[in-house]
Amino acid sequence: MERRLVILSQILILFFALPTVLKADLSISFEKDTVYACKEMSIILEPEVNGGNQPYEYKWSNGTSASSIEVSHAEEGSYIYWLEALDASGEKIRDTIVVSVLAECVWPGDANGDRSSNHFDLLAMGVGFGETGPIRPDAHTNWIGQTAHQWNGHDHAGVNFVHADANGDGTVNISDMQVIGENYTLALPGTGGSIGSAEDPSLFLDWDNYTISGDTLRIPINLGTIDIPADSSYGIALTLDYDPTDLPGAIISTNTNDSWLGNEGQDLIRMEYSFPNLGVLDVAITRKDQIEGIGYGEILEIVVIIEDLILIVEDEDPYPVDIDLQNPRLVSSTGRILPLFTKPQAIVLSSDNELEPTAKLDLFPNPAQLTMTIEWQDIVLEELYILDKNGKRFEIPTNFKNNTAVMDVTSLSTGLYTLIIREKNKAYIRRFLKN
Repeated sequence: MERRLVILSQILILFFALPTVLKADLSISFEKDTVYACKEMSIILEPEVNGGNQPYEYKWSNGTSASSIEVSHAEEGSYIYWLEALDASGEKIRDTIVVSVLAECVWPGDANGDRSSNHFDLLAMGVGFGETGPIRPDAHTNWIGQTAHQWNGHDHAGVNFVHADANGDGTVNISDMQVIGENYTLALPGTGGSIGSAEDPSLFLDWDNYTISGDTLRIPINLGTIDIPADSSYGIALTLDYDPTDLPGAIISTNTNDSWLGNEGQDLIRMEYSFPNLGVLDVAITRKDQIEGIGYGEILEIVVIIEDLILIVEDEDPYPVDIDLQNPRLVSSTGRILPLFTKPQAIVLSSDNELEPTAKLDLFPNPAQLTMTIEWQDIVLEELYILDKNGKRFEIPTNFKNNTAVMDVTSLSTGLYTLIIREKNKAYIRRFLKN
């Protein structure tokens, strides 16, 4: 009798366990109860259906009978979808999911809303630095549009500050700079700033004050002059464009050690990205305290390190190097783009580029149209000639009298040129514009 009871109990255990083993309950599983989407961004709702007896039949709230659906919405709001699944035995189950369409679509690293991530975005981060707002739902730094709640503030162009929060943690700060680098794309030529006139602040390489020491060449980049200072200045981004064959094996960087805009590590932040094979260096600096500056003179310094630089220059003295400042963008503390005056430039290196303290050299008018006059003192002139930005030499008809030379420049094409005056062991360099 006892043995029969044991066998009966085992049968009952198998009987009750059999439905669980052979047929689990029909279920629908969405990965999340709520998913987020940008306006007009397509997303796919694709749940898992398990259990029951296959095959399944599907019915969505929008009438679709497929196992998944693709949805998009042009307006902000919450949209509810349900899926009803029916198995072969007639069992039916339904589950719902909410699609939350938010106001902003953030691409991590694109702080200014132009769907690219580059040095211009540091300016937008500087404008919004310290701003806070809602944390981005499901935040990550992959290059894909991510939904976000609007913040309270925006820049001059109306771009919400949530875009400057590259990592989505709810605060615009230094950590967002790294995301720009993760998703960096080369800037498009001609999309930088506002092209100004000669009456606007100028941006130029300071030819008179470059230095060569050992294997290092240093060239100041100046913003503004004593006559036309740069006001309302908050941040600037630009591209250094050069011919890699002019600077073989060069390591090119920048610093802000003597920048009048601010002090790096305190009120100033800087980033740069180098593409040496293309001869491109993107650089941006910006304040982060919403305080604008006004000034003139050095704002950045280019540092070029080349092995045996002195030997290269001495072998071909003067040695032309074409370094252009391209696509600059100067912004105010609100992100307003300010006009800048720039012209193509070239550096002409000399093994002895220091002016004597007593030497005086002037040329006028500048820009020149018909003639240009050069006056000097304390220089024993041996040679005078002109180079264009490509280093091509021009011998120009010149009338000399005492310490004055009048040059006929009518044969020169419009553009930027370099005047070279040489004496025994020195080269004096001045730049001028031919209109």
